Amino acid sequence: SGTWTISEENFWGIDQINSLRVRTAWGAAGRQPGTFSRTPQYQVATGPGGAAPAIRLASPGNVNVGPETSQEWEGGFDIAFLDDRVFGEFTFFKQWVQDAIVRTDLAPSEGFTGGIEANLGSLENWGWEASLDWTILDTDGLGLNLRVSGDHTANKISYLDPLADTDVNFKEGYFFPNVVFTITDSSKFTDPNPDSVYVSGLTTYCDFGDPLSPEGLARGGPSVPCSVTNAADQELMAAAAFPAYTWSIAPTVRLMQNQLEIYALAEGSYGRWLANIDVDGRGTSSQSRYVSGSNSRQSSIFTDGNWYGSRQQRDERYTGRYSADFWKLREVGARYQIPQSAVGSLGIDRASLSLSMTNVWTIWRRQWRDRGNVRIPDVETVAAYSNEPNFTYGGEFPGIAAFNMNLRVSF
Repeated sequence: SGTWTISEENFWGIDQINSLRVRTAWGAAGRQPGTFSRTPQYQVATGPGGAAPAIRLASPGNVNVGPETSQEWEGGFDIAFLDDRVFGEFTFFKQWVQDAIVRTDLAPSEGFTGGIEANLGSLENWGWEASLDWTILDTDGLGLNLRVSGDHTANKISYLDPLADTDVNFKEGYFFPNVVFTITDSSKFTDPNPDSVYVSGLTTYCDFGDPLSPEGLARGGPSVPCSVTNAADQELMAAAAFPAYTWSIAPTVRLMQNQLEIYALAEGSYGRWLANIDVDGRGTSSQSRYVSGSNSRQSSIFTDGNWYGSRQQRDERYTGRYSADFWKLREVGARYQIPQSAVGSLGIDRASLSLSMTNVWTIWRRQWRDRGNVRIPDVETVAAYSNEPNFTYGGEFPGIAAFNMNLRVSF
């Protein structure tokens, strides 16, 4: 790593900028495979005739699996100007992951069930972080500060070994983890009875995908019968299953010679999609023919749940995809420094009282309800879902609302 404080050089002559420092760093790390990934695994079995216990080979292991390695570079700058009333930071980073450890299923001819760990892929991660702190007002009776920050994260699967188990979620060029779905262009009914629950003669057309998209197979391809996309298992990239952009705004007000401080933090998250089969369940079970344009390139399409895309009713591939963008009031609170005159007689040197509330209000969400007009649960209390073997994204702690009160005393 290295830094250079340019503002300390003799040639520096910009008085309005108090400090300017550029920095860069490079590092490498690794991740070991599982403890027993290289060794055969045995399990207890019943011996011949059932007379005595025995052991049998359960998994052959993979003697060729090695560590996953990564390299990361970052660069950025720190800047302060207007007599240090404004301070900013910016950092760009990129990471390369080589020999990514991927679990791959064994072929039935191997004589084993399950899978083994192998070095079958490469991954690239990149993004940036930025923040700006501004002291708007600073007097004995009143102070006002504002902090604004944001970050961007993206990645892609840059290489997969031909032996890797690819599926609709796990392909070169895709985000990881991700959410995929089918985009319906149009559908046509030829059933003479339009009120029939089971519609015959339905032809649906789907977006086949643009293979030249930098995000992998994305929207914008030719319109083909959905039977063609179904046969090719051709689902398109909706978005990443992680936030691509996160923004925060944190104002702070100080009153009464800095004895009272009131603060708040609002956070916004953009670019993440979720896949959850509980969403849109009502819309499919009611066999509604009117499907929202969220999965269509037209304003609306006319389908029946049992015939939609030549799939069976309640196929989660065609329901449950929704945007998880939101803005939340993460925290609001106050801290009060109790005057010495009020506590000094008790032998107390310093005392303060703080009150705060966290996760108390969802200010905005891109999608509040599903296509069946059912309210979608909080996006931070549900985990993403996919039935694909190489896709797992969950285990998050929900954003629990809380109220806190603290009294700190020092003698």
